[in-house]
Amino acid sequence: LFHSMLVHGSGPNRSPNPRNTALYAYFPPTVRYCPRKNQPSEQTFRVVDGCGGAEEVVMKAIED
Repeated sequence: LFHSMLVHGSGPNRSPNPRNTALYAYFPPTVRYCPRKNQPSEQTFRVVDGCGGAEEVVMKAIED
């Protein structure tokens, strides 16, 4: 495991088998969705675990 901002990589896959990747992001409840220009005001994310058993969570932009 490592921080997502850490420069990392691996060599080419020389095996006949595909590589699998799992990406996980952890956010404290204080995180707010701030869409960039031309992005929707809300975004849906799949929940793997937590959030009271919810399968998805919708993050909505907050008007300041």
